[in-house]
Amino acid sequence: MDCIFCKIINGEIPSYTIFEDDCVKVFLDINPFSNGHSLIIPKKHFKDIDDIDNETLIHIMDVARYVKKLLINKLNCDGVQLEQNNGDCQEVKHFHLHVKPFYNEKQELFDVVDIYNKLKDDNLKEDWCPLLCIVIVIYYISLYKYNNEYSCSYSSNGN
Repeated sequence: MDCIFCKIINGEIPSYTIFEDDCVKVFLDINPFSNGHSLIIPKKHFKDIDDIDNETLIHIMDVARYVKKLLINKLNCDGVQLEQNNGDCQEVKHFHLHVKPFYNEKQELFDVVDIYNKLKDDNLKEDWCPLLCIVIVIYYISLYKYNNEYSCSYSSNGN
């Protein structure tokens, strides 16, 4: 297949990948609309929205949430626009979702390498890990206290 996105997925063409899992690859657009403009593409080739299965589509939207948080936290954008094209306005005939950061103030477009370095320094998931651990510990402490305060005690003689 002569699909540029399939070639990127297969490593035949390099990309500035900011997220990847078994289902999708997210990389920076080399001709960005704004700083941080990213593309989410499924690893399996789907032509457009009529071709893609619901499970993959839902996963792409979950990844879009993650990418949105990453862009807001790392690039301080003021919002994010999601765009998905079909038909004649779809340049590459491989389903993809554009994640375009929005800035209230006009931004000079920086080199894609500089944006990539800002985004890849540390992963947003790692930023949340310590906070998540604290929340889990607090939950279990409160659960332990609740169970000890309101538990019934039973004696072996039935009293």
